[in-house]
Amino acid sequence: MILRNILTAASALALAACAVGPNYAEPKSASAPLATGPFVSANSPAVSLAPVAGDWWRLYDDPVLDGLVGDALAANTDVRIAVANIARARASLRGARADR
Repeated sequence: MILRNILTAASALALAACAVGPNYAEPKSASAPLATGPFVSANSPAVSLAPVAGDWWRLYDDPVLDGLVGDALAANTDVRIAVANIARARASLRGARADR
């Protein structure tokens, strides 16, 4: 009985959510504005498969973005820790091989 009441209330709420108010006016244009620039194909010199520069964010010339990226790179120690762990493992392996 409780489940039936819950389902009835949920159905009523779902139907009420689909209702449109009396003052609803349909938008005049629901389409996005048209693009006015030329089409750029994959063969265009603007499209390049060359690797992106390591400091690509500097292309935006934004000091706030530069600061945020600098802070993120300074705080991201995961890669540095992984490199240090690999170096330590290699040194340990060299030591183990030298003992043979």
